[in-house]
Amino acid sequence: MSICEDDWTEVFQNISDVLFSFTYVHLRLYFLGQVPVTGTLAILVDGAGWNPDWWSYDATNNAIRFEQGHHPAPGSTVLVSYQADSCSP
Repeated sequence: MSICEDDWTEVFQNISDVLFSFTYVHLRLYFLGQVPVTGTLAILVDGAGWNPDWWSYDATNNAIRFEQGHHPAPGSTVLVSYQADSCSP
C-alpha cells in the first residue's frame, strides 16, 4: 500500500486486529506479584465471586489464566486475593 492511497481501511483493520489480539491475551492472563499458597486463591470480577471452573492457576507463569469464553470483559475490575507463600522467592 502506498501512503498516497485514499483508502486506508485495510491498514486500520490490520492495526485493529493486532491490538485486539494483544488485548485478548492480556485479558486471559493476570500475573501475580507473589507465589500463592495452594488453595488460597479467590477471584472477584466487578465485586462478584468468579466461578473457580472459569479460571486456573498457572504455576509456570505465576498467573491466573481465565478459560476461553470466561475472561472478564474489558473495563472490568479484577481482584485476586491469596495468601503469599513466604517460602517462595
